[in-house]
Amino acid sequence: MKNTKLNHIVCFGEILMDIYPDRKKIGGAPLNVAAHASQVGCKTSIISAIGNDFNGKLIEAKIKGLGVNTSFVNKLDDFPTGTVDVVLDSKSFPSYSINKPAAWDNIVVSEEAKADVAAADVFLFGTLAARGDVSRESLLSLMKLCKCNLLDLNLRQDFYSLELIDLLLKESQMLKINANERHVLAELYNVSTNDICRHLIRKYDLQLIITTKGADGAEVMTDGEFHEIDGIEITAIDSVGSGDAFLAAFISAYLDKKPLVECLENGGVLGAYVATQNGAIPFYDFKSIKKKYNVLS
Repeated sequence: MKNTKLNHIVCFGEILMDIYPDRKKIGGAPLNVAAHASQVGCKTSIISAIGNDFNGKLIEAKIKGLGVNTSFVNKLDDFPTGTVDVVLDSKSFPSYSINKPAAWDNIVVSEEAKADVAAADVFLFGTLAARGDVSRESLLSLMKLCKCNLLDLNLRQDFYSLELIDLLLKESQMLKINANERHVLAELYNVSTNDICRHLIRKYDLQLIITTKGADGAEVMTDGEFHEIDGIEITAIDSVGSGDAFLAAFISAYLDKKPLVECLENGGVLGAYVATQNGAIPFYDFKSIKKKYNVLS
């Protein structure tokens, strides 16, 4: 009899409002990954905090249709819902200004949330979620509970350090970075860009490192394998959330035990599709997207 148990992914960190010059959209990498993972067939939860304010109420209304368990999202009276000012350049590549204070810097976890993390197949978080003291302590406690921690690096502004990255990688099994972050890591660890992924895999005994490269495709490396795919030619409208979509589709395929190159292909087509849409979390039928881009796995 076929196992119908859904892959279970729990994401920890920022839920916020992306403020564009002409609109606002809900976002935050952990929420984006959870929402996309839900759309590609996973069971997902988000552990975060929002303010008891106008933006928080907008997020509450929007988040209900995403298929994500939000019962571990705190609503705080003392801190505002996080906001990020987003500007897109001529190639639709975003730059961010992450504002403080923010509710997601003050995440307190319940026993129920701890149990959910302990039962998860993957627990995902980024360095940004450790910006605030309260959230950092909550994150460190949760990392001890899951059998597979995934650090989605998400280096933003000056909200990271070598010490923090080292602390998080020591408790992680997988790492996701982009091409720019690979250069930053190479500088921080004083290792060449070509060698940094191999260095980190061996230093921290990682299962794999995923590197997204935007229009140039993506790579995955383990201690014994390396695979890469080319980018898909598209007309990008808004690339916010495309890396998160890539990661959700990759991890879903990985948990289904698909070959690594097929995991990359699943991630590549969803990331490309999201970059052709407005906002980080459009609605879609993943099977139709894979068919459109001729990915049959």
